[in-house]
Amino acid sequence: MDSTKLNHWLQILGMLGIMASLVFVGMQLKQTDVIASVEGQDNAVQRHYDMLSLMTEYAEVWQRGCAGEELTATERMQFAKIFTVYANNNFAGWRRLQLSDYRDSNSDYNINAFAANVHRYPGFATAYRSEKAWDKTGFGDLGPTIRKYRRLISAKIDELAKIEPDPNYGAEWCGRT
Repeated sequence: MDSTKLNHWLQILGMLGIMASLVFVGMQLKQTDVIASVEGQDNAVQRHYDMLSLMTEYAEVWQRGCAGEELTATERMQFAKIFTVYANNNFAGWRRLQLSDYRDSNSDYNINAFAANVHRYPGFATAYRSEKAWDKTGFGDLGPTIRKYRRLISAKIDELAKIEPDPNYGAEWCGRT
């Protein structure tokens, strides 16, 4: 075999090797993406469990706070912290679904759940308005993503006010997602 043919075959083998390595890298990237997605779901489940544990540990404060009943200063702080955990968990879930490639996921679920809690529970609504006011003066503009999230919640609250003008739900359902 002369050197020209050998060179030709070596170039072909080199190209095949490069193609094989690119296929391998693509498979690794796909596998890494799947692992990251599963880990993200596991983290979301853990955050949800932690939130429910907190609501259960302070169930009386949570229920009375959602109902808009009088709370002591300590209880108001506890309610506000639980509310913050709920609100952050809900936003994170909505954002995760916005960014995911799950074809059957519906990020409106998070918007609907949050808006239903604002609409149905006066203390929850007060906490939401208070948080928004604090954010506006404390943080300033939080950016287009949070503005969009809050616009969607407001629109759903308006819709619920028409559908359900006088909601009457037990406070045990407050914070349901």
